[in-house]
Amino acid sequence: MGSLKPTTAPAGRYIAVLPENDIRYAYATGRIRALQKGLIDEAVVRRMLEAPTPEAAFSIMMETPYAAYATGAGISDYERMLEAGLADAYRLIRSISPDGTLADILIRRYDLHNAKIIIKAERMGIDYRRLMAPVGSIDPDIVVRAWRDRDWRDLPGWLGRIMYRAALMIDNSGDLYLIDLMIDKSWFDDLRLWSEERSSYLRSWLTARIDTVNIAGMLRSRVSGWSRERWREVFVEGGKVSRSRLEGLYDLTPEQAASGLTGTDYRREIEEGLEGYREHGSLSYMEALFEARLLEALRSERYVTFGPQPLLAYLLRKEAEVRALRTVMIGKLNGLPHDTIHRRLRGFLR
Repeated sequence: MGSLKPTTAPAGRYIAVLPENDIRYAYATGRIRALQKGLIDEAVVRRMLEAPTPEAAFSIMMETPYAAYATGAGISDYERMLEAGLADAYRLIRSISPDGTLADILIRRYDLHNAKIIIKAERMGIDYRRLMAPVGSIDPDIVVRAWRDRDWRDLPGWLGRIMYRAALMIDNSGDLYLIDLMIDKSWFDDLRLWSEERSSYLRSWLTARIDTVNIAGMLRSRVSGWSRERWREVFVEGGKVSRSRLEGLYDLTPEQAASGLTGTDYRREIEEGLEGYREHGSLSYMEALFEARLLEALRSERYVTFGPQPLLAYLLRKEAEVRALRTVMIGKLNGLPHDTIHRRLRGFLR
């Protein structure tokens, strides 16, 4: 059993907190340490980046463990291969973790992605099936039936509550953008609650992620000319950089606003990202630097003998790996310049 501590939940409630070194994870940690050696390293991504053609980049990808998902596959199937590899990683973590909710709480993001697709597809009268993320744990047909019937009994409680709210929003305003925001924020809220109860390691990573999402969101809103009111809808609660601090910078130019944040924990990424913004007029370099910081934050798990941290880090690194390979393939297939793809990979390439 974990230790007990009071929370900010209803008075008198106590929750079990998983210790950060937990002997129950001995087997799982050993498996993950072995699997970490098979994660794609920078050298492979750099080789793909330097490849002269999309076909050459795909050939290098076929030298990786993703080749196991390539039976009869060609270059157009790279996305299916990446998704299959990620889905297997989640299945593995679910099977070896003593805490069955560990993978489930992270995989909710894909179930929520599928829910958003279903809501939009039903509204627009298009087929949703080819857009589904295969990583999700909930059968999309069940979600479709629940949405059409407005009957949430066959859905997990957390998803039923979200779909109920989405149905009310559809009936009241029909604004799909606001529904997207509500669903995205619900994942952050659930992950924050889970991490507060079970893992300070994940909570620390999530705090940094929320901060980087909010900083980048504020700057992108300014670049796009959004109103302050619309930006407020995007803001995610739970970071260290407060809404009031970001809002105090909102009337400045994007460059001035970024300069006003150099006193935060993200000074280096912001300062270097500003150089990229001045040179290219794009915030993608800063966002890639934020991604690099988040990946670096995962490395503290190497000091853990037994516990959930290595499993969490493995899943998050696997997702980063898939994003990097996808970025290269999309860039190559669309004929993007080498430097443009490289800037987008800054989160993976140190």
